[in-house]
Amino acid sequence: MNHFQLNHWNTTQLVLNIMERVANQVGVDINDNSVADKLYDICCDLEDWPEDEGFGSSDSYSYTKAAEKEFGK
Repeated sequence: MNHFQLNHWNTTQLVLNIMERVANQVGVDINDNSVADKLYDICCDLEDWPEDEGFGSSDSYSYTKAAEKEFGK
């Protein structure tokens, strides 16, 4: 199993969902451990996102842009 499937970082479901969404939007393979680790580094600040506050698709824009820069897309 890979880092993403195992939740190697022991992170929240929100972080995992955004990592997967960003990977799909940018066109990278989240099952590649080095890719998943980079996506986690981009999205890890979401661990502090308040549980009672919604998170929409427009909120993920900055994460997508950061991933595009990171992966040269």
